[in-house]
Amino acid sequence: MLPKVFSDKHWKVRHQVIFYLVILFVIATLNGVYTNYINSLSFSWYNYWWIISRTFVLGGIPIAFITLLDYQRKVKLNTNKASNILLSNKKEFLKDSEETRHQILTDLKNETISFNENDFNYAIAVGNYIDMYVLVENTLKKVTYRITLSSFEKQLDKTSSLIRCHRSYLVNLKKVESITGNAQGLKLELKNQSEIVPVSRKYIPIVKQSFLKNP
Repeated sequence: MLPKVFSDKHWKVRHQVIFYLVILFVIATLNGVYTNYINSLSFSWYNYWWIISRTFVLGGIPIAFITLLDYQRKVKLNTNKASNILLSNKKEFLKDSEETRHQILTDLKNETISFNENDFNYAIAVGNYIDMYVLVENTLKKVTYRITLSSFEKQLDKTSSLIRCHRSYLVNLKKVESITGNAQGLKLELKNQSEIVPVSRKYIPIVKQSFLKNP
């Protein structure tokens, strides 16, 4: 119901705590209604808040415990994945190689995206558009095109270092400087820029395999 809030990129402890508290509130409310119905009691705000308060007192401890365990599990899991990628790829990350030029057809008639692979850093999906970040005269600039990220990806050469790493991100692995992991997933830090590119669980094996293919 709330994919943006509970995505790997946006996951936070407070999101999970609020989510559990909402569930607890619903449980307490249904419990109060059921209790009144079974005992043929008329509605009373005093009884209602009594049930709410007791449910929250009893549920607060397991919520805190479960959230803490989940946080530690996510941190450990993603840190290990980042470490495994680094250890399995005992070298500096991919260097710029020969110039590879891409020609991508957009959804607009007679419009083509033409760029050198080494100038491409990453692209972000924005509905039916993409924001593409490329180097222009050694300056990183954003260019917007009418094309979906999936369509853009399909037109790339299979040997390209440009890979999908998230539902909304496509990155140039040659620009990756380091890989880190936290509770929200894997993060790719790119050379000479502040943008942190997320890697969702679905694409972690693809990212790892892409590094392994380039010893």
